[in-house]
Amino acid sequence: MIAMGNDAGRPGRPVAQVVEKNQFEAGPISLPSKLWRILERLQRDQMDPSLSATIKDLLLGKLAEMRYLNDEEKKALGL
Repeated sequence: MIAMGNDAGRPGRPVAQVVEKNQFEAGPISLPSKLWRILERLQRDQMDPSLSATIKDLLLGKLAEMRYLNDEEKKALGL
């Protein structure tokens, strides 16, 4: 019989616990050229690996500010 939990008293996540992974959905967006240039400059200034990472950080920050994210999600973002 295989134990499905962490009954051995060892630290760590129980064996049966599943970690939820982020799911991504790609889609095109259209923005004014001036905004694209600002985002590209911000990407360089922050040394983000991609424009997508820059946009995601900005969007998550704003969603947290607007209280669309729960406390656990905000904590994960360092907010």
